[in-house]
Amino acid sequence: MSDPELPSAKPSRRFSPVLLVLLIIPMLGVLGAVAMLLANTPSSNTSTGDSTPLVGRVGSLDQPLPEFELVDLDGQPVDLAAYAGRPMFVNFWGTWCPPCVRELPEMQAFAAAQGPDGAVVIASNNTESPEAIRTFFDENDLDLPDILFVQDNDSALYRWFGIYQMPTTYLVDSEQIVRSVKYGPFDEAGMTAYLNELAN
Repeated sequence: MSDPELPSAKPSRRFSPVLLVLLIIPMLGVLGAVAMLLANTPSSNTSTGDSTPLVGRVGSLDQPLPEFELVDLDGQPVDLAAYAGRPMFVNFWGTWCPPCVRELPEMQAFAAAQGPDGAVVIASNNTESPEAIRTFFDENDLDLPDILFVQDNDSALYRWFGIYQMPTTYLVDSEQIVRSVKYGPFDEAGMTAYLNELAN
């Protein structure tokens, strides 16, 4: 009598760890891309609760400049609307940023040549105290009387322009419309060229 036929063993269907890794990596890439898109999507309000839209880096071009609560290094309010009628170079910088520091004397030379009715150079810092900035200027023998240094304490200006690298400088025309942007350091000749392009 022959033995009853045993059922054949089914082949193992274990999941390969290599295949698992190859599946996870693209999924992580997709999740990262989605996270970056969400992070770059402007919110509808500033952190102060007003209705100023946070336009973002590309979207800020050709947009009117909203009102921002800025102060100078002495804590005095600064109203950018007071400079209507004059072009403005709005620069974002930090003492920890070597290219930012290298361009400051060039910006000073440009601002000094503009006189009281020409273009205004505004340097915005949202991370460092006025005391730290003044100490840095003293230690590095920086004399910059023609640049208006402002504190963006709630980062509203920084976020509206969508700053993601420093230095970055936006050029605002005499009607307070944002017209162009320069990523990286400026020199005096470059600022003059941008201003001349604005006039054309």
